[in-house]
Amino acid sequence: MLALALFTMAFFLALTSCVMSYAICYNLSNRKIEVDYIFLSWNMKKYMRMYKEITKEESGQVGKLYYLTYIFFLLAVLSFLGGIISLYS
Repeated sequence: MLALALFTMAFFLALTSCVMSYAICYNLSNRKIEVDYIFLSWNMKKYMRMYKEITKEESGQVGKLYYLTYIFFLLAVLSFLGGIISLYS
């Protein structure tokens, strides 16, 4: 039962991370930077780096979407691993 809860949580955290990634790309698109939505998963690290540099240059701080995307992704990975461990223990 715990494994199912952890897998479900991992799914929704990963989904939220994907939504945050699209929000970063939308933000870059609004700043007239060309974003390739077809191969987004392959270029996401590049887009996140660009978003980090642009927001740091504009406001002196890194944008909140950058940290939220990484936090949700890491929590998804951790809950998925926790689900696997609880499934096989």
